[in-house]
Amino acid sequence: MIHMNEDEITSLPGLSDAIKFKQYSGYLNASKGRHHFYWFVESESDPQNAPVVLWLTGGPGCSSIFGMITENGPFRANEDGKTLSLHDFAANKVANMVYMESPVSTGFSYDENSRQPRNDDVTTANDNYLALESFFVKYPHLKKNPFYITGESYAGVYIPMLAHEIFKRNSTINLKGLSIGNGLINGGDDSQSSLDFALGHGLITTEYYEKKIEACCECKTGVQHECDFSKAPNRTKCQSVEGSEVSTPNPYNIYDECFPDLDLQKVFNAYSKHHFEKIGLKFAINDGFKYNAKPKCPVNGHTPYLNDPAVQKALHVREGGVHWGACDGNYDRSHGYTSQVETTIELIQKYKIGRFVVYNGDFDIMCDFVTDQRFVDGIAVSTQSKKVGRYHEWSEDGQVSGRIGGFVQHYENGLSFVLARGAGHMVPEDKPEAGLQILKDLVAVNEDEITSLPGLSDAIKFKQYSGYLNASKGRHHFYWFVESESDPQNAPVVLWLTGGPGCSSIFGMITENGPFRANEDGKTLSLHDFAANKVANMVYMESPVSTGFSYDENTRSPHNNDETTANDNYLALESFFVKYPHLKKNPFYITGESYAGVYIPMLAHEIFKRNSTINLKGVAVGNGALNAGHDSQSSLDFALGHGLVTTDWYAKKIEACCECTAGIQHECDFSKAPNKTKCDSVPNVRVSTPNPYNIYDECFPDLNLQEVFNTYHKQHFEKIGLKFSISDGLKQNAKPKCPKNGHTPYLNDPAVQKALHVREGSARWGACNGMSHYQKGADISQVKTTIELIHKYKIGRFVVYNGDFDIVCDFVTDQRFVDGIAVSTQSKKLGSYRKWTEDGKPDGRIGGFVQHYENGLSFVLARDAGHMVPEDRPEAALQILKDLIGISKL
Repeated sequence: MIHMNEDEITSLPGLSDAIKFKQYSGYLNASKGRHHFYWFVESESDPQNAPVVLWLTGGPGCSSIFGMITENGPFRANEDGKTLSLHDFAANKVANMVYMESPVSTGFSYDENSRQPRNDDVTTANDNYLALESFFVKYPHLKKNPFYITGESYAGVYIPMLAHEIFKRNSTINLKGLSIGNGLINGGDDSQSSLDFALGHGLITTEYYEKKIEACCECKTGVQHECDFSKAPNRTKCQSVEGSEVSTPNPYNIYDECFPDLDLQKVFNAYSKHHFEKIGLKFAINDGFKYNAKPKCPVNGHTPYLNDPAVQKALHVREGGVHWGACDGNYDRSHGYTSQVETTIELIQKYKIGRFVVYNGDFDIMCDFVTDQRFVDGIAVSTQSKKVGRYHEWSEDGQVSGRIGGFVQHYENGLSFVLARGAGHMVPEDKPEAGLQILKDLVAVNEDEITSLPGLSDAIKFKQYSGYLNASKGRHHFYWFVESESDPQNAPVVLWLTGGPGCSSIFGMITENGPFRANEDGKTLSLHDFAANKVANMVYMESPVSTGFSYDENTRSPHNNDETTANDNYLALESFFVKYPHLKKNPFYITGESYAGVYIPMLAHEIFKRNSTINLKGVAVGNGALNAGHDSQSSLDFALGHGLVTTDWYAKKIEACCECTAGIQHECDFSKAPNKTKCDSVPNVRVSTPNPYNIYDECFPDLNLQEVFNTYHKQHFEKIGLKFSISDGLKQNAKPKCPKNGHTPYLNDPAVQKALHVREGSARWGACNGMSHYQKGADISQVKTTIELIHKYKIGRFVVYNGDFDIVCDFVTDQRFVDGIAVSTQSKKLGSYRKWTEDGKPDGRIGGFVQHYENGLSFVLARDAGHMVPEDRPEAALQILKDLIGISKL
């Protein structure tokens, strides 16, 4: 808590609206005799723990209070110069915001020894650092909080240099990242980027552009955009091309019909005019100050407001200060600009800064996005930061269906370039909602966080998030991420995929191994004692599009197959790590069941094939369709072993359909019977068990699973001679004998969907509603893929586990698959086929049997479990997961 702070602002003249935060202003000590004015507004949301963000406006010599009161602060000065209005998209909605006027002589900041202090890039970095440390002396309770620096324009110099000082001096300031808007980051080079920008926006003709490039540039190593006009090979020839008049009145926003603020005109003529003249561009404001016509153009209300004596008293401005001006600071540029290339490389490579974001409005030619995007590209090369995903759109409100805010390219090592559409030099002023979204991304205010869940009355010990992950163009996968209850910052990340194909991973979460189980009333949730997030960060992703809440914005009937799904799963996974970059270092595993026996190996293969930096350590496939597409006799062997068929019928069927090949009878494929007529002559046998997913269950499976069975499995069983009762049509269970499905009504409750951030207008959620849009291949065997994962990519673990009561994807088939992989990869058995226990203790209840092999290959049998092992034997399933991620050993 803050006590007796004389800097607290108790009232502000002209503010009639109530505010929900405290605010403070006064002076921070920098180097001897130098004092920086600051205005600190607490976050509206949990100020004790919210990130602290320092805003610096550039110029150089422009006031950060100017940025606050015209851009992203909680107040906007009205045109009357006397009153304030509240700002709906203020940065302090999500962060503790500190606006510091720097360097001295800027705004209310001063040097007690001189009215004309000397400032340059080095002295400013030093003073900014000292003033920042002074801030945390005043507010020591905030020093533990994540700290970020942001700002714009010449702050492209201030910000990296201040960050460098913090690291270099081993400060305890908790610096996590920085963000530079329309920054002069690589100042001092008169490259052709501004000319490229001018051409792209039609400010100059193609003829002029070509003449200027031809006269001033030479092509080096095929890269034309590296042309520097200050180093033209033939200066006389370069200058002979007559300059081009640019008729737009405002170089800070080329689509604005008004001249910029007079202070900004002064900055332009002092610092930027010379650059544009070198590359041949002349603006109207080059010739002197231009005044705007009223009422077409807005009137500056901030200058008279901040010079009101009553306002200055309320802000604790020292008496006898100079007249406040937006850009009145003294700055020595005799040494030129300081390029931030080397500093940025050090921040990323040496100091491992968490985030380095460069964002630009696309209507600004002063510090244009072409220049800054090329700067980021160069930094990416120098720091070996590969692109993460593609250059894609982002939305102003953070919602998938929201208005496009612009485009973004993320890179490894926390590097990002963000384009803000429709904005000029001052993005938060022109596009306030987009400006706030960029800040939210920087400080990791995650709008996907689930703050409450309808029907959940129990307290939980973990955070959770849900929303959408971008896959290929226009495709969006819904996800639900629950943090581990144990050390989520370092716990493994595990992706769960449910098969089908076309069945929802949220179905798996809420009925199998997630932290919640939907109760039969369809309205409430219960906690699950053996949830997978007891030991891991669990990500449940609905795949492919059209499954669950996932969707394709271009069509209601998307085409999905194994290849498109592998690609989309990979892209969506990379999108996950863009949202949660702090987890990318953690060990990563993939697990799931059923047709995920296809999804999982193919996704793992994509990760390795694309040289991703995802830290993939292993996979586990439960009751998987790993060798699907082959109508082998394994299912028949399983049926015989469980007494579902008679020995007499089994012998007749094998004799009629199979032939002994190299002494191996179990390789018989019924789809390739040597005498099809003879094979078909053996009558099919009716299997009386109601549930093929768990042959000892006395209830029919969920209606969704019945549909999956009849769509994908019925034909296979008929080929080998087995017919189940659910093959004749959907069967309803008798009550109260059989449990009622509570998850479908729960997930279709509008209040639940709102809590989960499901997009408005989504189709009704169904457990397996993606089936109709999936085209299975004729042969989807994962033999070759699995061999490559083990042999070529040296995957750490490849685990296949099966419940022994499931005939849909039976353990005999999968155990023979593992045996075949062991032979192909020369993976010898390690020890005997032996029992394991559910709780990992020697005297615990037997969970099943396990056979380990070399090269991380394992086969695990889970006793008394069907197709969904985590649902039938939750403690056993948690033990299998613990074995996968290395917590314990089966």
